[in-house]
Amino acid sequence: MKYSAIKRKYKNQWVLLECTKTTDDYNILEAEVLAHSKRKKTVEDKMSSFMSQSKTLAIEYLGTVPKDIAYIF
Repeated sequence: MKYSAIKRKYKNQWVLLECTKTTDDYNILEAEVLAHSKRKKTVEDKMSSFMSQSKTLAIEYLGTVPKDIAYIF
């Protein structure tokens, strides 16, 4: 599914994605949704069942991030 369609369908939710098509700098173009929830923990818990498979996975929040949130990479 195209990433733009995923963003519309799962707006304001956390999604676990198997990335099937990306740009050279790893921006997602197409993906399969493996799990989704309004709670990040629910999606993180599901990720462990896919970790042993050789898939390119990503967890994304598809909404507006509040200004009082800090990002740590």
